[in-house]
Amino acid sequence: MKTVLLAALTLLPITAETRHVDDSQEVAAIVETAVNEVVSVLRDGSLSRAKKRERSMEIVEPLIDFNLLAMLSLGKTHWGKASAEQRDSFAELFSETLKLSYFEKLEMFTDEDVEFEEPVLASSKGSPKYFVMSYIVSKGDRIKVGYHMTRRDSTWKAYDFEIEGVSIRKSYGSQYNDYLKENSFEQLLQTMREKVDEVKAKDEQTSGSKN
Repeated sequence: MKTVLLAALTLLPITAETRHVDDSQEVAAIVETAVNEVVSVLRDGSLSRAKKRERSMEIVEPLIDFNLLAMLSLGKTHWGKASAEQRDSFAELFSETLKLSYFEKLEMFTDEDVEFEEPVLASSKGSPKYFVMSYIVSKGDRIKVGYHMTRRDSTWKAYDFEIEGVSIRKSYGSQYNDYLKENSFEQLLQTMREKVDEVKAKDEQTSGSKN
C-alpha cells in the first residue's frame, strides 16, 4: 500500500506540470490566433471601416468573457444593487463599448508587427489564470498589450486586458463608480447607449464618404 501511495504522490507533480504546459500552449494559441486574425482583417484594404469592425468583432467575441468583465468592472456593490434587467442591459452595452474601444486601439497599429511572450501562470487557485503579454512593435517602440485569461466552460477567455499596464477593468470600473456617485443607474445606461450610437454613426458616415 505504501509503495502504491508513494508512486501516486510522485506522479502528482508530473501530472500538474503536464497540465500546466498543455494549458499554457492552449492559451497562447487562442490569444495569438485571435489577435493575428484581427490584424489581418485591419490590413485588408478592400474592406470598409465598418466591415473591418464587424469582422474583427466576430473574431474577438469568443476571446473575451464580456459578461464576467462587465460584472467585475461595475463592481460587487453596484452589480448587487442593479436589477436583473439592468444587469443584462449593462452587460450588453458594456460589451458594445469594449468592442468599439478594442477595435479603435488595434486599428492604430495595422501596419505594425505583434510579438507574444509565453503565458505566465498567474494563479492556480480555483480556475487557473494566465497572463499573456504581447507587444505591438511600432517604429522602434514596443507597446504592451496584456491579456488576463481564465478557463470558462470548455475554453479560455479574457476577463481583463491591459494597455501599457492600464487595466481595462479597473479603468472602466473607476469611471462607472465616479459616475454613479452623482447619477442613477438608468442614467448610466442611457449615457453608455448614446456613446455607442455616436461611435457607430460616425463609422457609418466615414464608410459612406469613402464609397
